[in-house]
Amino acid sequence: MNNFRKVAKICCLWLAVITISSVSHAKETYDTAAGILTIPYLIASDGTGMTESIIATNLKITLGDIKSYDRSYSKDLFTVPSHTAYYDLITGELNLPFVTADGIADGYENVVATVGSVVDIGGSENILAGDASFQFTPFLDKSLPLVWKEEFAIVLSTLEKDVPIFAKKSSFGMGVFAWNNDVAPPHSFLGAGEACVCGNGYNTWMSLAIPNAEFEWGSMHRYSVIPHEYFHVFQTNLAPDFNIKWLMEGGAATIESLYVQENYDYSYFANDQAPNLDSAVVVSPEFYESYDTSNTIDSNYSGSVFITLVLIEELKKTGLSEVESLTKVLSEFYQDGPVQKNWKTSFELVFGFSVETFYTALKSYEASYESLIPSATVKLSDIF
Repeated sequence: MNNFRKVAKICCLWLAVITISSVSHAKETYDTAAGILTIPYLIASDGTGMTESIIATNLKITLGDIKSYDRSYSKDLFTVPSHTAYYDLITGELNLPFVTADGIADGYENVVATVGSVVDIGGSENILAGDASFQFTPFLDKSLPLVWKEEFAIVLSTLEKDVPIFAKKSSFGMGVFAWNNDVAPPHSFLGAGEACVCGNGYNTWMSLAIPNAEFEWGSMHRYSVIPHEYFHVFQTNLAPDFNIKWLMEGGAATIESLYVQENYDYSYFANDQAPNLDSAVVVSPEFYESYDTSNTIDSNYSGSVFITLVLIEELKKTGLSEVESLTKVLSEFYQDGPVQKNWKTSFELVFGFSVETFYTALKSYEASYESLIPSATVKLSDIF
């Protein structure tokens, strides 16, 4: 179990630091005759974010035990390179998203194995404790303007610094597929018009289909969608079995607006969310727990954001500062790992009052963003 860890740490002392963004991630391949598995890109971590993680490139190893795999390689995803593999520094398990053998087109997904020995490491780099270790691999289509691609890189690196996501066995990397929605999606598994963290039961990816009109009219949403979907990855990394709509979308859309407010000096809260607010939010807030029951009354997630902002306001009434209240709602609640079946228990544990008590308080508010929008001085780095 410690073999890879020792070799990788030694390599970190003498190998030149590689530029991670320049690495071309490819499939893991196994040479059956030589018994060598080649891993182009791997993150090694204990999953906590509290200790150093390691990135290794062009790693060659022998395998120990094959513990499990899901199925034959998905033909639909065959042309898409793997984002990363993961080595658990605690259990010594290796998690391989896609493996092919001897150059044959068929292979296997989500292979879990142990490492026999480390034959070679092409390069490695340490990630300091507290820094983001979750690995995003962008696939930015040629249909996108260069200026958008450049801004995407800035937004992603800023979010990774201010709202770090930590790689762990169940959630360690993701491809990001972005394209101008005036053209067909670049891969068959991507849905037209999608802006989501999507999956097929075996793999998960981020889709950013940017409407061409947003480029033509300079819509802020062409950029704000990036922090929105990024925060969904933050949420699901910590609470994969949780999906209460107003907390999920309200949190993501609040992060979206806070990022825009801080980095573009623009109020997405006031200009793009508040005008869509439906008065139903102060009559039946429980409708916003489900995507189905709030679909027609939660345009641009205006109601979900409103409920989120009222929750922050109610926490401030208990004596917490604005930043402390934001931290509880946007970070601590997810750190607690809520699950769908008992989310109300987590809610009361973290916030100090029940969902029912909160809804009663919410119904006394006017359906308006006025006085609820966070201060312009709030920074994401202060919250996380």
